Amino acid sequence: MTASLARPAAPKSALPGRLQDVRPDTWIMAGIGLILALQFGEVFRRGINWDEFAHYNQLWEYERGNVTRAINTLYIHAFGWVKDLPGSAVDHIIVVRLFMYACELVTLCAIVGITQRFTDRTTGLLCALAYITFPFVFGHGYSFRFDPPSTALMICALWVLCVRPLDWKTIAVASLCIGTGLMVTLKIVLLIPAFAGVLWLRWSEDRFSPAFALKVALIAALSVTVAGVIFVLQTLALGEDAVANSTSTAGGVGSIMFALEAKPYWSKAAAVAVKAPLVTALIILFGYCLSISNHTRPEKVALISLFFTLTTLIYYHNTAPYYYVFLMPWVLIACSVPMRWLTARYSPIVIGALLTVCGVLTYALQSESPIDKQRTIIKAAYETFPNGVAYFDFMGMIAQYPKANGFVTKLNIKRQNAEGRSIYVEAMAKQPVPLLIRNDRQFDALFYDPANPPSLPNGVPIFTEQDAHALVDTYIGFWGPFMIAGEIIPAGERPHSFTIRVPGPYTVTGSGVSIRGRQLKGGDVIELERGDYQVAGAREGETYLLWGDRLKPPAYPAPERPHKPYW
Repeated sequence: MTASLARPAAPKSALPGRLQDVRPDTWIMAGIGLILALQFGEVFRRGINWDEFAHYNQLWEYERGNVTRAINTLYIHAFGWVKDLPGSAVDHIIVVRLFMYACELVTLCAIVGITQRFTDRTTGLLCALAYITFPFVFGHGYSFRFDPPSTALMICALWVLCVRPLDWKTIAVASLCIGTGLMVTLKIVLLIPAFAGVLWLRWSEDRFSPAFALKVALIAALSVTVAGVIFVLQTLALGEDAVANSTSTAGGVGSIMFALEAKPYWSKAAAVAVKAPLVTALIILFGYCLSISNHTRPEKVALISLFFTLTTLIYYHNTAPYYYVFLMPWVLIACSVPMRWLTARYSPIVIGALLTVCGVLTYALQSESPIDKQRTIIKAAYETFPNGVAYFDFMGMIAQYPKANGFVTKLNIKRQNAEGRSIYVEAMAKQPVPLLIRNDRQFDALFYDPANPPSLPNGVPIFTEQDAHALVDTYIGFWGPFMIAGEIIPAGERPHSFTIRVPGPYTVTGSGVSIRGRQLKGGDVIELERGDYQVAGAREGETYLLWGDRLKPPAYPAPERPHKPYW
C-alpha cells in the first residue's frame, strides 16, 4: 500500500487510567455502534416518507396490472410479498426498511475496506462514521428507495475492483453487482467517472497490460448481459408494452433529469453543509490535502474521480435529501485523504467523538414523528371506504386502493407541464374518483387560495388551470385531510348551477332541494351522472350533496398536520 500523509507522533492521551490503553479503532467502532443503534430505533419510529409510500404503492399497482415499465421497478418483485403480511402499509414499509438498513451496513463495511486501500483502517472507520452521522444519511439510510440497495451493490463492485485481484471471481462479482444495480436504478450511470478512475489506477498497477483492458471490457459486457437478462425477465412479467414504455420513460426522464437549469434541492445542500461541519471541512480541504500527499498520480486520479461524484449536485435534478445515501460513500472515500490529514494533527478519538456528537444531535433534534398520524389516516380510509375507492393524493398513501393520479413529484409535474396535460381532468373522465386526500402542501395551497394556484420555485404551475378549477369545484371537506366529491348549495331562492364530475350516489344533508324535478330532503340519496345540474326553488338553509350512500366520517378526531415527515 502506498504511504499517504506523514503522521507525527500521537499526542499524549488525556483519558484516565486503563482507558488510555484502548485503541482508537475501538472508540470509533463504539461511536458507529451507538449511531447505528439510534438509527435502528428510527426504522420503527420515523414517519414514512412520501417516496416510501410511492414505492409501496407500486407493489399494489403491479398486482393490479398497472406497472408497465421494466426500468427502476425491480423492487416490485423483490418486495411484493410484504403486502400479504398482517398490518397496514406502515407496518409493511417498516419490514422493507429492515432490508434497507442491512444494505446500509454493507455500504459501511465497504467504505472501510476501500478507504484502507488509500489510507489506513482508522481513517476508514472515521469515514464510515462520517457517513452514518451525515444528517441526510442518518434520516434516510434505511428508507424504502432505490438508494440503499443500489449503493450497496455498486460499492461492493467497487470494493472488489479496488482491492481484489482481477480474476474470474472478481469479474463475476463485479458484473453481477453492476448489472443488477443498473436494473435497480439507471442512476448508477452517475458513477461512471468514479469507476473509471479506480480502474485506471488498477490498470496502471498492471503496467497498462492489454490483458487487463480485455478483462475490464469483459466486465462491461457481462454487466450489460446481466442487466439485459433481468430486463427481459421484467418485460415478460410486465407484458408486451413494457419495452416501449421503458424506452419512452428513460428518454423523457433523462431529458428533464439532466437539464441545465437551477435545481430544486440546492438549498438542501447548503443547509446540510451547515449541519455537517466536519464533512464540509473535509470537502473543502480535499484539493489541498491531495496536492501535498505522496499518493501516486494514478491514485490521485482515482481519488479525484471519486470526489467528482459531488458535482452531480450541480447537474442532476433529483438531489433530494435521500440522494445523499447514494452520493456520500464515494465522496467520503475520497475524503479519506483530508481525514488522514486531520488525524495526523488531532487524535482520531477526538475526531470520532465530534462525529458521534453530530450524529446524536441529529437524532435529538428531529421533529416529532407523524407515523401514528399516518396509521390513523390509513385506518380511517379503510373504515370509511371498506369496499375500496379511487382517490387523488400526493404519494399513494392508501396503496390497497387505486391511486388515480401519478406520483406528484417536482419531476413529474415538469413532465406533465411540458406535455400540456391536465391529469386530474383526464383521470376523472376515465373513472369515478370520489376521494381526495390533502396529504401535501400543494393541495393545501390550492384549496386555501384557489385564485392563486401554487407553482414550483421556477414558476412551473403545479396544477393546470383546468385541473385547478376541476379540483376546487368538485371536492369539499369531509374529515381531516379527506375531501369528498360534492356540492355546497347555498340557501335562498336563486337557481344554483353545478357540475358533477364524479358519478355515483349522492346523499343530501341539510335543507331539501329539487334536482331535475325530483324533490329531495335531508338523508335522501340520489344517483347522479356526469354533467351539469341546476337547483331551483327556495331553500331555507345550506344544503350539501355528498358523494356516497350516507357515508359517515370516523368517530375519532383527525390527526393534525404534518402527515408526512419533513426532511
